[in-house]
Amino acid sequence: MSPGDLDSAVAALLVFRGFGDKNPDAPGCTRVDAYRAGLLNGPDACTKPMPAE
Repeated sequence: MSPGDLDSAVAALLVFRGFGDKNPDAPGCTRVDAYRAGLLNGPDACTKPMPAE
């Protein structure tokens, strides 16, 4: 990874939506939290339900 890669990934998580999505993804902050969990704790961590805020 190089400088700026994490920033780019977070920016994509905050704005990305697939074309034709009928069910919106989780709020951006929840997707960023899941990404962070996976980055720090491995891929299984990012697929677990995030605690409600």
